[in-house]
Amino acid sequence: MPGSSASEPLSGSARLRQALRRQQRVLARSLARLPGADAVDIHQCRVACRRLRSYLKVFSPFLEDEAALRYRKLLGAIAGLGAELHELDVIAALPEMSREPFAAELCRARIRAARALRRRLSTPANQLRLAAAVATPVGNLGLLRGVPSSAVLRRVRRTWRRAHEPGRFSPQADEALHQLRICLKNCRYTLEIVSDISPGNTTGLRRNLREAQQLLGDRRDVAAAVEWVKTCRAPARETQDAIESLARHSRRLDRRLGPTLRDLAIAGRRWDRAISRRLDRDRAVRS
Repeated sequence: MPGSSASEPLSGSARLRQALRRQQRVLARSLARLPGADAVDIHQCRVACRRLRSYLKVFSPFLEDEAALRYRKLLGAIAGLGAELHELDVIAALPEMSREPFAAELCRARIRAARALRRRLSTPANQLRLAAAVATPVGNLGLLRGVPSSAVLRRVRRTWRRAHEPGRFSPQADEALHQLRICLKNCRYTLEIVSDISPGNTTGLRRNLREAQQLLGDRRDVAAAVEWVKTCRAPARETQDAIESLARHSRRLDRRLGPTLRDLAIAGRRWDRAISRRLDRDRAVRS
């Protein structure tokens, strides 16, 4: 959480610099452990890449365009290295996948995917990507000096409002819900940079964002499991039973979706009002 004193609050530039450097350190630690193909390390690596990519996208007006774009592409390539293994891990974590023959097949698939990951990590091209990801100084991204906290706060508010556009918070097609989940991730990640501003409202919004994001992620994991089961070549009876069980799981999640998104909308409007009042006061003081 960004720290500040009453006499010297953090500037927007300082907030962004701290956030970028913090996630680069997290990424460096997880990349060092990535060849071990541990589920937690792969997840942390992907999250660190996503957070950095989110910062680079949301706060692009305060960064040098080409440098930030190159770094975003680099991080996307690194996150993709463990994508297959991560998907197998989330599918295997579902209760419906603990039964045979699926558990054994998932175990075999994971062994193959772990070997493939280690091979990819050992290539010269990927070795260069990994080194560049942790060696790129924040200064090389062209972060502007003198960015006020109010400018950063307005970008975070804009991210929330984009997620909260009319129609976003109602059950829709899977692709629309997937895009909503991405918007909510961006909002939650960037919200952390200004978490000391209106902390009570921010805590509530972050909690609701996490719950909605988790629920949408669970829905996606179930859908991915259904597709995996269809390609598993298990006996027809076991395949059909698994698909029906996963469908029931998906319906349970769907029943929770509407209330969860309504709670999120309420928390978001409360935070938005508090932040808007703060920005209006700051503008009045400057004028």
